[in-house]
Amino acid sequence: MAETRDLEMERYITSTREAPPSHYSLTLEPFSLFLDSKNEKFESDVFDGAGKKWRLSFYPNRQSGDGGHKYISLGLEIIDEDPFRRGWKVNFHCKMFVLDQKAVNYTVFEEKSSKPRTFYGIIRECIFDQLMTVEDLMDKTKGYIVKDKCVFGVEITVLGDAMRGESLILNKVPESKIFTWTILSLEDAGKENFSDEFEINGHKWKLFMYPEGDQKARKGYLSLFLCLANTNSIPLGRKVYVEYKLRIKHRLGTKHYEKEGHDSVSKEVTKVGFSDFIQLGEIYEESNGYLFNKSMTIQGEIKVLLSYNYLE
Repeated sequence: MAETRDLEMERYITSTREAPPSHYSLTLEPFSLFLDSKNEKFESDVFDGAGKKWRLSFYPNRQSGDGGHKYISLGLEIIDEDPFRRGWKVNFHCKMFVLDQKAVNYTVFEEKSSKPRTFYGIIRECIFDQLMTVEDLMDKTKGYIVKDKCVFGVEITVLGDAMRGESLILNKVPESKIFTWTILSLEDAGKENFSDEFEINGHKWKLFMYPEGDQKARKGYLSLFLCLANTNSIPLGRKVYVEYKLRIKHRLGTKHYEKEGHDSVSKEVTKVGFSDFIQLGEIYEESNGYLFNKSMTIQGEIKVLLSYNYLE
């Protein structure tokens, strides 16, 4: 069925069609958890389209300028161009898709301007900002969200390339683990200290401590990180999203010191945590109860949020 123009939104020209996007499809479930997430965006795997490599991003909560409606946005990033290669430039058109699962067709979004988008230098991502309001997306008369699942897609420049895709599954009950690491003597610890490896969700991890702080730490602070130990467990460009708590245990188990965060690790960025985790003076303060005969116990509590299903 050919595309038919049926509505002009304020920002975009929209149409409907039955044919799926040619280059990539991204399924998010449970979609309500993505909307409630603290993450600014979620990124797909790297995919091929129109002779280039790309990544599709989902932005769950983009506020309007007047603080009114909440919007979702989609972004397209080019991956395989070197930003330091002099004179590189890529001109392209793209369309964004949202599947109406009841009508079994797609709402297609195009920019009103006929001018192509251009990537060059350090400009590597374009965002279809405020693509839809969350209210419109959840409209019961439409089928954009069915069984808490929402499907997006993208086409770039030339139609007809073979489509790949994936499902990002945000786990309702994420796999979690607490790992305990005892430092026998903080005074005798080296400048860098790794814990033993532990495994969760098919990946191996370590805790990583700088007793005198890393290069970014303020003077007098201990640095503590969660580190991905086996980068071969994830493909290039893939990210593992985690929520984590890093803590120093009170020797009587009552008043622990901890900080929590949510972030992602990859081949390129293997550790997350805190350069300024705690002042050394607080650790050595006897009334705080963090040391016992010079030893200190550290814990990492980790939840892995996403699992992946690839579409053939």
